[in-house]
Amino acid sequence: MSEARDHGLQVFDLTRLRGRDIITYFSPDAVSNVFGNAHNIVANEDTNFIYVVGATQTTYPQICRGGLLVMDVRNPLNPTYVGCFGGDGYVHDAQCVIYHGPDTRYTGRELCFCFNENSLTLVDVTNKNQMTMIAKSGYINVAYTHQGWLTEDHSTLLLDDEQDEYQKPAAQQFTKTYVWDVKDLLNPTLKTIYESSERSVDHNQYIIGDLSYQANYESGLRIVRINRDTFQLSTVGFFDVLPSRTTANFAGTWSVFPYYKSKVVAVSSIDYGLFIVKPNMNKIQALIDSEETYAQQTRTREVLSITPGSTCPALVESMTCAAPVLC
Repeated sequence: MSEARDHGLQVFDLTRLRGRDIITYFSPDAVSNVFGNAHNIVANEDTNFIYVVGATQTTYPQICRGGLLVMDVRNPLNPTYVGCFGGDGYVHDAQCVIYHGPDTRYTGRELCFCFNENSLTLVDVTNKNQMTMIAKSGYINVAYTHQGWLTEDHSTLLLDDEQDEYQKPAAQQFTKTYVWDVKDLLNPTLKTIYESSERSVDHNQYIIGDLSYQANYESGLRIVRINRDTFQLSTVGFFDVLPSRTTANFAGTWSVFPYYKSKVVAVSSIDYGLFIVKPNMNKIQALIDSEETYAQQTRTREVLSITPGSTCPALVESMTCAAPVLC
């Protein structure tokens, strides 16, 4: 899969790489040309269906308005188109699961939680011939609903908006994570917006237990703890792959993968390649147990007297301090 035109879906057996110690060029094991380009592939390992999202090349037979294009990959060498849902237009990313959360109306059904540029959209994809929208929720100051992830109990969802920090005034550039209560799937509710102490753009995140592993561009891998009772987040670890600067721009960390049995985390860097890191889980747990929290204090000052014809930006001073604080 690629954003490039005329690429289609390519299947490659990774076991073919075993024992190789020189550069070799391979051909794919299988190719499907149902679609041309796409933004991403969302895999549900429990059902062996994949959901191609962001397919927009109209010269191909199936694009689903850029929505959920479903492929049956139970036979990986023969990926087969089985249906599509374009009822809410373009899907940028999604997470598709067999639902086991608190809303018993949907227990055991296959649901996709979609991030559709300006909304969180929930789709029941159990019947591939008749997929239906469950709910669609927007939020104030939406810029570009990019990606998100469910907690393992399917009760809470964290959402990242890729454009709500970029090219904003300095006071609005702190990374924001939107915390949703999804216990009632017909009525997802935005409960809190967590602001990091760092000014950077968020991109992807993945949840294990009560920890979300976030790829936040120039502030790197950020590990945040989720309190599902209060819908509050707190930073408990980080690894910066671009220590030379931290700004709300598109450099640094692209994505992370925290699902290795060894507990290492793969961190991809736009600028410097691949990092493999191992969080100190004992220290992270000790920090959680201590209930230590932090606050951000920011002061601004406008320059009122300037030379005619020139410009001078506001002065901003920020400091991080242990909470509680008196500001």
